[in-house]
This record gives sequence, structure tokens and C-alpha cells, in this order.
Amino acid sequence: MVISAPAVSAIALYFGRKAARVVLAGCAWLWLGCLLPGSTFSQTPSSHKVFGRYQQFVWREQQGLPQNTVQAITRTRDGYLWLGTLAGAARFDGAHFTVFDNGNTGAIKGSYITALLQDRQGDLWLTSDAGGLVRYRHGQFSLYTTRDGLPNETTKALLEDREGGLWVGTYGGLARLKGERFAVYTTGDGLPHNEVRALAQDYEGGLWVGTSNGLAMFKDGRFALYSTRDGLAHNYVTTLFSDQSGTLWVGTLNGLSRLQGQRFVSVGAREGIVNVPVSALHQDREENLWIGTVGNGLFRFKEGRIERYTAKDGLAGDRVVAIYQDPEGDVWVGTDGGLCQLKAGLFQTYTAQDGLRPDPFQRCHPYPDSEREEIHQSLLPVFFCDNNRQSHFWSPDTSMAIAFRDP
Repeated sequence: MVISAPAVSAIALYFGRKAARVVLAGCAWLWLGCLLPGSTFSQTPSSHKVFGRYQQFVWREQQGLPQNTVQAITRTRDGYLWLGTLAGAARFDGAHFTVFDNGNTGAIKGSYITALLQDRQGDLWLTSDAGGLVRYRHGQFSLYTTRDGLPNETTKALLEDREGGLWVGTYGGLARLKGERFAVYTTGDGLPHNEVRALAQDYEGGLWVGTSNGLAMFKDGRFALYSTRDGLAHNYVTTLFSDQSGTLWVGTLNGLSRLQGQRFVSVGAREGIVNVPVSALHQDREENLWIGTVGNGLFRFKEGRIERYTAKDGLAGDRVVAIYQDPEGDVWVGTDGGLCQLKAGLFQTYTAQDGLRPDPFQRCHPYPDSEREEIHQSLLPVFFCDNNRQSHFWSPDTSMAIAFRDP
């Protein structure tokens, strides 16, 4: 592991001397834990950094996935990662997969799990092909079908609105579950098509509905319709995402569009996001927009710059169907060749090019000799600076200190 002195001092500058020691010690402890036998990261990482930052770990059928195409990803509040595949759902604890399918779970009728969502009550919802809507609550699965009011049993998209209502996109229209009753909206109510493939809610409360023949925005009981005449790259909408700034992104069968004012504009044509289906969208905590495509791999977009990662570079597959960032910052990518975990580096160097003042190491706060014994008695790894502006890494496991000199 290589850690630059400017990175250490920058953290100390930001958090303060005492707090920085805690932050860095915790990170180092986590890093050492990842190397322990039996850890969840026993997988061999990629030999290079994805987008210059992430190490890639890949899980496939050989590691316990029920099937290699991962179409949906979410993490529930109990810490499990849930995956939707073409052969049922899988619950991942970091080392082992528990599979729920139509062979061992009566409520799961369809093999293709297309969407996953945990609502504010803690219930996990699953959609599937011809399998209705499935709820997982307190360890038990239950099924909703047309007998319960669903317009169609092929379910595709899920969204929980601000009022706690669950919206379900089906191949027979749009349904909203409130309590135990469904309200249904179809072309007769203003939808452009009954095949609903994607859902998103904007900052103003508008519900965006992507269908196989146009886009609609539902608000105050009415649908406003959008199509290629309004700038959409294609009328077949595959995925939707409303980002942190309130911008609506629309993935279509023919590229990516962004709402700008009252019209849509195409994005990424020069970088290869054109004449290709956009199949997944997700914004990470650093406001990078991640874009999955069918055939052209994975893209990352921020401030006009687009980077690309494909199977030739090491991605498990060029058909990217699901993207999810967990609370730790790792990005999980579902492809047709397996599940990829892009694990962010625990340490990243920041310099004047990133906005720091020149030579931030000069502002490192040293530990006086009186506190050195306290450091050596620590049960956790500790980073500290001495009075000569030299930084050290102390490991209690080896009683060794590694020094990092300011260049």
C-alpha cells in the first residue's frame, strides 16, 4: 500500500489532529481486515484500477450466483446485498449467496427478477416476468397478482413516492399500491403505452413514466406526454433517473437524453452513447453519473467528461443492466457476465490540482514526544507526524513503523 504524505496531511488539515488520527486509524484497520483469511474480499482483484480509482472483484456462477446476468441490485438495511438474475433472486452476505427461485420459494413464480426495492417500512419488493409482484417481509414471501388488482403479471419497474405509495410498472399499465389496494392507470387515462418499463420522481413531485412508446409525467392526476418531437433520442424508454441537482436523465433504445428546460437533448454521442440501448443509470455520492449500455459497456460522466470501461478492459460483460452504490461507496455493476464490485481505494491523494493550497504537507500537525508512547500503545493502526514533518504508520500487529517522507 502506498500513501503519499500530502494525502495524510490533507486529512489532518481537514479533520484536525485528533480526529484525523481516528479517521486514518479506522481506514487502516479496515484495510488490514480486508486481507485477513476468510474475509469477504478473498476474491482476486483486477490488476489495474478502473477509472483510475477502483479495484474490481467479480462474482459468477462459480462463486454461487444462480445465473450470470444480474438485472437488479439493492442493499437492505440489515446489510445484505440482494440481486435479481435470470434464475431467481440471490441474497449475498459478502461471501455466500442464498438463492430464492421458483424451485424453493412458492411466491416467486417468474425466473427473471427485473427490479428490487426496499420501502421505508423495511419490506423488500421484487418484480419479475409473468410472476406478479412479490413482497419479502419478516422472512416470508407473499405474492400479488391480477387477482389482487395488478393490471398485468409481467412487472418491470418499482418506485416508492414521497407519500409512501408503491408504484409498479407492468406490461398492462401503471399501478399504485396504497395499503392493500391498487389504483391502475392505462392508455385510457393518458399513458402513451401500457408497457411501463421505467419510473422516476423529480424534486417537484412529478412522476415520470417511461414506456415502450414514449415518456409521460404524471402530476395532479394528469399525464403530460413527451416523444422524439420533444428531443428524446428514441420513444422506447428503457431507464430513468432524477439526479441530485434535479436533472432528469432518460435512457432509450437509441442513446441517452437529458431534460433541459422543456426539451430533451442528447448526451454522449461522441463518446459512443448513441445508436445503442442505455440500460442502467445511477449517480454516486460524488455526483458522477454511471451509464450502463447494451453492448458498449459502462460509462462514467461528470462535468462534460465521459470515461468508458468495457469487457476489453476487464469488465465482466458489455451488457450492463444494473448499477448501485452501497453506503461504503463501492459501486456494484450487474452485467451479462457476472456481478462486478468496484471497490474504491481507501486512500486517495489530493494535490493543488484538486484545489488544495500548494504544499499542504507544511500544515501537518505533529505529535509531540509526550504523546508518542500513547501511539505505540494503540490497539489500532495509527498515522502520525513527528516534529520534523515526517509522517509514520504504526502497526500494533508488527510493532513496526513505516515512515513517509515529504518529497
